[in-house]
Amino acid sequence: MRVKPDIGLAGLAILVPILQAYSPPIVVPILALAAVTSLVLRRRDVLAWRSRPAKWLALWLAALTFYALSTSFWAVNARLSMVTGAMTLGVFLCALAMLNAAQSLDEEQRSRFGTVLLVGFLLGLANLQFNLETGGLVRTWLQQVLKPIIGPQRPLVMPVSFDTTMTLVALLAWPTLMVCARRFGWIGAVVLYALGFAVLRQGGSLSSIIAYAFGGAVFLAARLLPRVMALATGLGLALWVLVSPLVLRPGWTDALSGTVAEWASWRLNSFEHRRRIWAFVISRIHQRPWLGWGLGNSRAVPGAHTQISPGVELLPLHPHNAALQLWLELGSVGAVLGAAFFLLVVRSLYRALPDRTEFALALALLAAAVVNGMVSYNLWHAWWLAFIAVASCFAVAVTHRSERGGERGDQAEGPVDHASPDQLMV
Repeated sequence: MRVKPDIGLAGLAILVPILQAYSPPIVVPILALAAVTSLVLRRRDVLAWRSRPAKWLALWLAALTFYALSTSFWAVNARLSMVTGAMTLGVFLCALAMLNAAQSLDEEQRSRFGTVLLVGFLLGLANLQFNLETGGLVRTWLQQVLKPIIGPQRPLVMPVSFDTTMTLVALLAWPTLMVCARRFGWIGAVVLYALGFAVLRQGGSLSSIIAYAFGGAVFLAARLLPRVMALATGLGLALWVLVSPLVLRPGWTDALSGTVAEWASWRLNSFEHRRRIWAFVISRIHQRPWLGWGLGNSRAVPGAHTQISPGVELLPLHPHNAALQLWLELGSVGAVLGAAFFLLVVRSLYRALPDRTEFALALALLAAAVVNGMVSYNLWHAWWLAFIAVASCFAVAVTHRSERGGERGDQAEGPVDHASPDQLMV
């Protein structure tokens, strides 16, 4: 029996939503295994990139990786830069391999993968609900059983221990909604969206809830005004990266502090800590604005370990803001590369997705990732990069793409409501 070339993607769609709840970083080895499987099965086809946006993305990743590794020459901790760079490069290569596999699916494979993705997402959602209901019973049991191998683990703190799983749900929902909308119409998609929100709301991960809701708002806006949203999103995100050290100064975030105190008082202390983190990071950015302190060196910046209260450091682990982290570690060069990334991605989505609904859903996925990246995670966490890579691969795998760029909707109103069969062919 001949093994289908989309088996790696199918494995990701089933394993990641379920297993990640029991081991937050496990998505990285699963992604690596899927990439190796794809490379072995596709062999000579791995270099057959039919997508021009993917080629530009590969060049951008090469430029970022080269510069990021170069920062080890002036980093506070050169070894940390090299290790972070090597891990990031590994995830990038796995992501490129899977993106290549995703964009090469034919119509039959795309339909089959859509079914697997929908089943995997629902199983993952049910699994998360089970863990929330039982207080992480299975995960606690696994920690005890595997203790001789993995050593003692911290006791679960509910529901915070499942924050990363809720983040994953907020990302994987969008490619799954693409499949659901195509097969079951708007009613099915709305029911699935509401189901996802109901589970996330129980978890209490504020960043995931905001990302999920904001993604919905972006979808509606992009569905109505695709050209306007493409322009606003690309330029807006690029500008945000460039000016974030100015916007996130303490004086500018005072109003946000009042807003959080008003409708999310249980998160006020967390937000105030972020304000202290951002103020400190901005002060260090001003000391090395051009080249930064070195890739992965946020924790090595002088003064980072200063305690502002017992057990609470001024800069714990990372800046909790991807834009500020680019500035802090890679300087203005990294900020320019970050801005270029958003311009490239949004332009590519607009030109490659002729269907208005699919373009809006893809933009919603980008919005959800940006929200989480700007308030929560270390930009270079291997598992966070893997989250984005997996969700992006799924989105590419289930959407119909146009390789002719401006020949389709660009001459009129951008993505169309229902593309013709010729436009939907890869």
